[in-house]
Formats: sequence, C-alpha cells, structure tokens
Amino acid sequence: MSNTLTVKTDVGDVEVRESELASITMTQIIRKVTSQSFQSGLFGMAKLKPAAVYLLLLAVQTTGALFFISKELPDFRQLLLYPGEQLPYLRGDDFAMMVAIVAMQVAYWYRLQHVPIPFQGSNTILSHLLLFLGRLSFVFGGSLFAVVFFRHIPGLDQSTDTWLMARRGLLLAGSLFALFCFALELERFGAALGSSQKRLSDGRSHHGRC
Repeated sequence: MSNTLTVKTDVGDVEVRESELASITMTQIIRKVTSQSFQSGLFGMAKLKPAAVYLLLLAVQTTGALFFISKELPDFRQLLLYPGEQLPYLRGDDFAMMVAIVAMQVAYWYRLQHVPIPFQGSNTILSHLLLFLGRLSFVFGGSLFAVVFFRHIPGLDQSTDTWLMARRGLLLAGSLFALFCFALELERFGAALGSSQKRLSDGRSHHGRC
C-alpha cells in the first residue's frame, strides 16, 4: 500500500501517492490542486446553504405577516368605528390573503421539520429585539380577535350574509394562526441567539447557589 505525500506548490498543496511521484508532472499537480479547490468550494456552499434556506423561509413568513397586517389594518379601523356593520366583499383581497396564509404555513412547517436554526451564539441585543418583535407581532392579531368576536359579531343584525361571515371567520382564524406561528418562529430565533447568554446566566446562578 503506497504512502501519501503532500506536495507544496505556488498554487496550493496537493496529496500524491509515492508511486506517482516519479511520473507526475507539474500540469497534473496543478489540475489536482484545482480539483481539490473546486470540491472545497462546493463543500463551503453546502455549509452556507442551511443559513440561506432559513433566511429565505423566514423572509416568506415575514412578508406574509406584513401583508396580513397591512391588509387588515383598514378593516380593523372600520370595525372599531362601525361595529356590527359588515364589510364589503372583495374577491381579490380574500384570494390574496389565502395565498399569504398558505405561503406562511408552508414556510413555517418546512422550516420546523427540515431546517434547523443555523444561527447560535450570544447576541443579547438582537435576541431581545427578536423576542420583542415576536410578542409585538401577535398584539395586533390579539386586538383584531377581540374587536371581531367581542365587539363586531354581537352587533350584527339579521341582514348579515351568514355564508360570507363564515368564510371570513375561517380566513381570519387561519390568518391569526399563521401570525401566531410567525411569532413563535421569531421567539425561537431570538432564543437561539441568546442561548449562550442564557447558559452563562444559568451557570452563574448555579455557582451562586453553591
């Protein structure tokens, strides 16, 4: 079995068997170096891929959440001012909302099952910011839920389109659930960034008790 030697060149290092050392040329060495560099580049891209995929999935959820808030904010104001008055039906808005919900849910569950959070470490400020945004993102959803179910629905009269109300209720429930999942995702991300700081704090607490 031939031993392997490392040949140092101006373009890089390459591993060569002793049996090949006498017959190998500089051109072949350069080709080996190029091949090894190319493979190293592919492995480097593979390492970057989980982070890129995670950020893409998070961007999809963020876009969906911002779309939901921007579309529902005018309706929220309308329900506050005129409770019990059914909003006009716009087919395009409902379809766009369904697309946003599906996109958010696909991104969330795919990330949860297949893509681990690639960012770990101690970034206390960013961790707190993400945790804050996670809680804040659902404040609007909770407020909208309260206005619809405790102020708007009790004020509806007999002229209300029941079928339209049922469809909007399902759409609202799906939107709030998608927003809830997005809030959880932000909190998981924030917790991952603060994991090192949490372990340090727990360690200090443990030593203090000892």
